[in-house]
Amino acid sequence: LYVLGADWKTIVEEYLHTNEQIREYREKICDILRRNQVDSETIQQIVVLESVDATYLESCWHRMSEQYGTVERFLEEQLGLTAERRKNLKQKYTCIVKLP
Repeated sequence: LYVLGADWKTIVEEYLHTNEQIREYREKICDILRRNQVDSETIQQIVVLESVDATYLESCWHRMSEQYGTVERFLEEQLGLTAERRKNLKQKYTCIVKLP
């Protein structure tokens, strides 16, 4: 989303939406674990592992900036997303809507 020009608030909101998207999956896993008599502490640990939290994203963002100076530099060096490739992705996956 960052590459496509989304602002930080939108990136975090979409990331946190993952919890809603995987809720049913996570509940099924917990049901299976309960049926197999897995203790509640272990189940809770798995719930945490199968969830997202804004602090995870913030930590990654901070680490990229700390280690590479900028997120853009991380994208280039680690993912091969040069400025030109990022521009192409943005053109391919976004559109400008002109309102009357």
